[in-house]
Amino acid sequence: LPRSFWAAPPCSAVAAASLLVAWTGLAQTGSYDWNTASPLGSYPGIKRALVSTSSPRTLRMHCLRIDITTPGIRFYATPQGGTLETRTQTTRQFIAQSQTGDKKLVAAINANTWSTFVGSDWNTPKDAVVTGLAFSEGALVSPGHGTPSFLVNKTGAAWIAPNSFAGGEDPNDLQTAVEGAWHLYVLQEGSTVAGDTGLHPRTGVGVSQDGRYVYLLTVDGRQPGSDGVSTQELGSFLKWFGAWNGIN
Repeated sequence: LPRSFWAAPPCSAVAAASLLVAWTGLAQTGSYDWNTASPLGSYPGIKRALVSTSSPRTLRMHCLRIDITTPGIRFYATPQGGTLETRTQTTRQFIAQSQTGDKKLVAAINANTWSTFVGSDWNTPKDAVVTGLAFSEGALVSPGHGTPSFLVNKTGAAWIAPNSFAGGEDPNDLQTAVEGAWHLYVLQEGSTVAGDTGLHPRTGVGVSQDGRYVYLLTVDGRQPGSDGVSTQELGSFLKWFGAWNGIN
């Protein structure tokens, strides 16, 4: 899988402190108070929240807020490789491998899926074709399928484009890109978007209205401690955390 990531300048250690807050329901109002959230170790510009809820169902969510105006923060996705487009990795493999090179990641999430791969063991890296747009370090890994994508240009600006390059983006200006998986927007200009109603574990990426913050949200699912959410609920949580646009 291509793995979207952000990173700050290397520090001696990372201690991922969490904040546990209560949740009263999915029809929420207002927004999450990031002033009460904990920083991610000693990395400036990065905060992390752990939210647990028992209503309307048991859920456990992790959300990271990245202030992209902070010097040193960068995003990265799995690069080209193998005989097809790239080599698959689990998230743990992706972040562990980074510690041996010059891009020592401080956090990583799932990105898009693959449509073709060689091999059968999911835990073993294999050659694959990515489903949708993927850019890594300014190089095209996989062409877009025309659905909303998370884009970062070479100046560090981040946004969600409605249709891969439909917003007039110059591919030569892109540094990192990941297309949304399976669905269109889950949050568009502050409004949630109906989609898959199934309750599943989800990963969402959102960007604030002013473009300053990127939100990486994961919702656990299919386990006793967290039942999962629909894609529209994912958009609702992204909005609550501060996003204006968001994808699955």
